[in-house]
Formats: sequence, C-alpha cells, structure tokens
Amino acid sequence: MTTDHNDLVNGLIDNKGPFKGKGVDAESFAAAATLWRRDASQRLAQIRRQMQALAAESKTIAGRRFALAVYALKAARQLRWRMTGGAHTTWARVEPLLASLSWALANWYRQAQGLVVWLNHRERAARFELRQAHLLALQMPVGRRHVPGADPQST
Repeated sequence: MTTDHNDLVNGLIDNKGPFKGKGVDAESFAAAATLWRRDASQRLAQIRRQMQALAAESKTIAGRRFALAVYALKAARQLRWRMTGGAHTTWARVEPLLASLSWALANWYRQAQGLVVWLNHRERAARFELRQAHLLALQMPVGRRHVPGADPQST
C-alpha cells in the first residue's frame, strides 16, 4: 500500500483553521508561530499574576504562622510555603499545624495548597509551551519578528 504524500499533508492541515484553505505559505506559518508565541507569553504572565495574588492573600491572614511566597530560580517561578520568619517549610510540615486553627481557616489553607500544586504545574507547562513556540518561530524563514513580551529568556 502506497501513501500519497499530498493526502498526508492535507490531512494534517485544518482548512477551517487560521489558514482557511487559502494555501499554506511561509508567511502564514510565521504569523501563526508568532501568534502562538505571544499567546503563550500572555498565558504564562497570567499564571504568574495568579501566583502572586495567592501569595499576597496568604500574607493577609491575621496571626498567621506561615504563608506562601513566589520563589524564582532562573526563568522558573514556584509557590512555596514559608514560616513567618522566612524559613523554608513544606506542606507536610504546615498541614499538622492546621489542627490549631478554625475549621474555615484550615479549609482555606487546604484549598490554597490545591491551588499551589495546580499553579506550579501550569507555570511549568506554560514555560515549556512558550519555549516551544519560540523555537518554532525561529525556524520560520519570515517568522523571526520580535514580539514584545514573548521572549522565553526573559520569563
């Protein structure tokens, strides 16, 4: 059985997508890659704003003994628990301390921990996506345009 390469390529291209069946050229691919890079950069920025907001909210709790902080290491950001004095801690050490808190406050911390895990994973995935979009844009002959805020080295 032989495979017609045109059928294979046509099967991979969505004629209802950004190219709308008008033919596929380098300019169209470059534009799509540039848009993907910009969108990925905006998603990463939104996730990081959510991380900052959760960390800030955790610091507003009166009488708190621990809070969240956004930890930066090279291009990565991660939410981590800190004791009020700034010492590093983990959820495994924080969770037993919830027993001395009201049910509502302890529940807030448990929900916050769920968001910590979710946001940390989403931030990592968004950085990977941005890196891939950037690499794709660099491979496009006419796609080497600078997109403000879409440089994965600055994130």
